[in-house]
Amino acid sequence: MPPCAGRAPRSTIVLLIASIAVVLGDAAWGQGSSVDFSAFADLPYSNAEELVLQQHVDDHNAFSSSEFIVHLGDTKGGTATCVESHYIDPANIMSDLAVPAFIVPGDNEWTDCSDPVQAWAWWTEYFLHFEQNFCGLFDVEYQSVRPENFAFLRDGVLFVGINHVGGTNQDPIERAARLQDDADWVSGQMSTKVDVVRAAVVLAHEVATVEPFGSQFIAAATAFGKPVLYINADNHDWKIDYPFSNPDILRIQVERAILSEPPLRITVTMDGDPKRAFRVERDPWPAGSSPLNRAPCSDAGPDLITDIAVPPTLDGLASDDGEPSGTLTTTWSTVFGPGSVGFGDTSALSTTATFGAPGVYRLRLEADDGSLVTVSEVSVLVRGTSPGDADSDGVTDDTDNCPATGNGGQADFDSDGFGDACDPDVDGDGYEPPDDCNDGDPTVNPDPTTAESCADSIDNNCDGATDAADLQCGACPPGF
Repeated sequence: MPPCAGRAPRSTIVLLIASIAVVLGDAAWGQGSSVDFSAFADLPYSNAEELVLQQHVDDHNAFSSSEFIVHLGDTKGGTATCVESHYIDPANIMSDLAVPAFIVPGDNEWTDCSDPVQAWAWWTEYFLHFEQNFCGLFDVEYQSVRPENFAFLRDGVLFVGINHVGGTNQDPIERAARLQDDADWVSGQMSTKVDVVRAAVVLAHEVATVEPFGSQFIAAATAFGKPVLYINADNHDWKIDYPFSNPDILRIQVERAILSEPPLRITVTMDGDPKRAFRVERDPWPAGSSPLNRAPCSDAGPDLITDIAVPPTLDGLASDDGEPSGTLTTTWSTVFGPGSVGFGDTSALSTTATFGAPGVYRLRLEADDGSLVTVSEVSVLVRGTSPGDADSDGVTDDTDNCPATGNGGQADFDSDGFGDACDPDVDGDGYEPPDDCNDGDPTVNPDPTTAESCADSIDNNCDGATDAADLQCGACPPGF
């Protein structure tokens, strides 16, 4: 009899199902939590429709629970002459979103333009990596040969965006090469991430069946063996169906985002059945909906290394949904450090900092919307002047990678410029002790995508359970 056989408490039946899935070799099936995201397309088609786009942005900020939003292409009408304002204006409006916004190319703003070379130059200037402008952006990968193609993981779900467009003014050789790049990107992401995700979502402008993309996509999704959603725009009519030779691949084709068609809210559920893995709301904030107060976002920026005589500029980011008062207050402060810190303006997102002594400092950026507060922290390594040696380790302060903490050998495991003796994240995996249970191994951390190996006597995912004792390796849930 299996170790978890027998009567399970009703409250643990969901965990039991997840455990069975793990035993069957699908460890990612129960990972993470449900994910909400929004999608829309084909807007604005005129100057007047820029007001519609602004209304959708305002409503999304006020009412949506989505973690991010995706524009599936066509930021201008198909008959309008392609001019630079058709890229500038939508970018400016969407920059008001309170959550990260991704954009995939459409044909109207590129291959349908009379000068597609100029159109693509504008697209890359205003839309390429548009998501990088937002506070709270998670790690995003980009395809080296086609940097507009992206991929990221959220709570056990793989999201892949591709440049998949048709159009009237395109080189058929370029198009075939691009579609092959798209197919390689999607199939590569699915094959490398299959063990750490439970579902995948592909985001594109054009339908999936165009070759050479279509057959490779279907083969990759079939080998992936988990729920897959392909969501596209372009045709301006609503569809939600299973049109592929693999009947478990869901297709959503979005309607044009006129005023009566707000961005969809799509939930990737925790259900492993492909027919129940995705929940769609076409009217996510019906009349009478109450505004949500999303916690503000705070991002203190990347860690810095500076000389004590050269005050660095702190480039923070903060955003909010406008609730409850429309006012967001930001404040810089010192968490710790070997000396005093002076801020040029404690309330400015971009400001300077001066330091009273060499060493490592931790600075905090707080964002307060009057009801909820979010903080983010940044480490700053401040080098001193020669011939000073504040920590008496034999390395002068102007070159010491730990000026206030002895590190005579200058060990720097992750080569980030912070010596191991003073580095808050020695292995550079983005997690610090005590959350990181082994700060000397970047493959061991509590990231949701970290899988337990089940046979190395290491708690790989830092959940307190090792090998066979871990749920990912078939252990019984608590209560059995």
